[in-house]
Amino acid sequence: MLRSRRFVTLTWAAALAVLSACGADSSLPGRTGGEDETGGLEAIAAATMRIEIEGAFREFGFGDAIEEYSGSGSAFFIDSRGIAVTNSHVVNGAALLRVFLNGESAPRSARILGVSECADLAVIAVDGDDFPSLDWYDGTATPGLNVYAAGFPDVEYTLSRGIISKSAFTVETEWASVDGAVEHDARLLPGNSGGPLVTIDGEVVGVNYA
Repeated sequence: MLRSRRFVTLTWAAALAVLSACGADSSLPGRTGGEDETGGLEAIAAATMRIEIEGAFREFGFGDAIEEYSGSGSAFFIDSRGIAVTNSHVVNGAALLRVFLNGESAPRSARILGVSECADLAVIAVDGDDFPSLDWYDGTATPGLNVYAAGFPDVEYTLSRGIISKSAFTVETEWASVDGAVEHDARLLPGNSGGPLVTIDGEVVGVNYA
């Protein structure tokens, strides 16, 4: 069965910009060798989380009705102190933001630190500390690189395998025009948005769009 292609964006530079804009420590992502950093596929599940959001918006022109909505997506830790990355379209407009860590039944509270709508990226802070986190891939995401897409398309964690087929191009999504995207064939579903695309060593190549 053929697997459909999806897009991701190479995000380490954009994530740094979002962190800097919101006053966070811009040295957090991309650190290597820290005691709180773990690598390999076995660590990805622990560093990846499911996000649930609730919000409301006013629909002008229709009696100014207030419409409530809810949604879900994925995110992953980039620092043990609870700093995580996801897509901005996953969390934008959220009045309530809850995250579920793999293996935990009770949700944790989280808040948005900053967003970049043009890059469709957001940085959030999750209550707690001493979390497992992922390093950024410092190589070149060239066609043929084996990758794994992690996330929560529903309440269960999934990890699918694929290869990069195209790299370093601009892609138009429903939410943004993103530079530096890569195309791969790892299976994705809508709830995978915001989850990491990683190498076999568990290093983050980009953030999934689904």
